[in-house]
Amino acid sequence: MNLKQPQNYKFKLLAVRLVIGLLWIPSSSMALDKASVIESLKDLKKKYLSQLEKTDQSIKDLISTGTETIFIYSQNNSKDRINKIESLRASRKEQVLRVSFLDRLIFIVDSKYEGSELRQFFQNQLSEMAKVDLLSNNENQNMWRQSTSLSLTLKEISELDKNIVSFIGNYLDKSPFNNPIEPKKYLQSHNYSDGTNKTVAASPIDRSTVGQAVESRLRKIEEKKSKN
Repeated sequence: MNLKQPQNYKFKLLAVRLVIGLLWIPSSSMALDKASVIESLKDLKKKYLSQLEKTDQSIKDLISTGTETIFIYSQNNSKDRINKIESLRASRKEQVLRVSFLDRLIFIVDSKYEGSELRQFFQNQLSEMAKVDLLSNNENQNMWRQSTSLSLTLKEISELDKNIVSFIGNYLDKSPFNNPIEPKKYLQSHNYSDGTNKTVAASPIDRSTVGQAVESRLRKIEEKKSKN
């Protein structure tokens, strides 16, 4: 009788469990229920709506405190105020576009998402959005560029350990609609949140790292067993 067979069997079973555990790391990139995705998108939209409200209030405050001198260009104070207002108006336009963009994503998820892999879903739908915008009379002609750029960026990242909605939010923060950032430049020059309290370096992950992690863990287990 081979007394080592049960031990070997348990060891192989443990190896299988490790592989499955590494491949199914909790991630919002994996299939999620529709309600959770929509809730995350709405939370992101609330952030931009809050920014928009603050911007609007700042514009109102600048105008109300400088009505008597707002058009007198000979005064430096007036020029500074006008420059600030123009800067705030540019920020406001960007914030409005972000809210509108998220409204479209929320609608698309609500009407089309059926629990598929989330990164691939957004990648495909953003590409379709870009096609629609190219053929429309949208006032912002760069909307299609933003959708295309974000779609291509999602294509470049690994689906492991990525909170996709958080990734979209961070991308929108860094990539203005009037001049969308190129996918590779974004990934090379920016970090992004993975949905936890830590920041993750924005670089694609090779799937071979999964196998390496398994081998490393198995070696440690084997060493521990030999010591015992």
